[in-house]
Amino acid sequence: MLYFDKNIAVRYGVRSAVIMQYVWENILNNEEDVMEMNGDIWYRSSAVITSSILPFYSKDQIQRSFNYLVKCGVLKKKKLSKSKFDHTNWYAFTEYGNEIMLKSEEEENARNEEKEI
Repeated sequence: MLYFDKNIAVRYGVRSAVIMQYVWENILNNEEDVMEMNGDIWYRSSAVITSSILPFYSKDQIQRSFNYLVKCGVLKKKKLSKSKFDHTNWYAFTEYGNEIMLKSEEEENARNEEKEI
C-alpha cells in the first residue's frame, strides 16, 4: 500500500505528496540510485522509470511534480552524470524538505504507537 502524508497532500497536492514519499523511501532504503555528495543525499530518478513504478501517473505528470517541488523549495535537482549523453536528474531534499519529511515521519510513528496501546 502506498502511503503519503495528508498534510503534505493538502499543501502540495496528492501527486507531489506521493512523489515526495517515493523519493524519501528510496533515500532511506539506500537504493542503488542513491549517493551522498557534499552533505546531501541524492536520488537518481527519471520520469520514465518513476512512471513505471507509479503507473497511475504519466511521465509528464511526474516531471511536473518534480519541477513543482523544486520550485517550492522542497527538492533540489542536478545533473550529476559525467556522460554528456545521460540527462537523468538527481534529486535531494532541501533543508526545508527534510524538515517536512522528518515531521511527517514523527507524526506517523506517533499514530502507530497510539494504535498499539
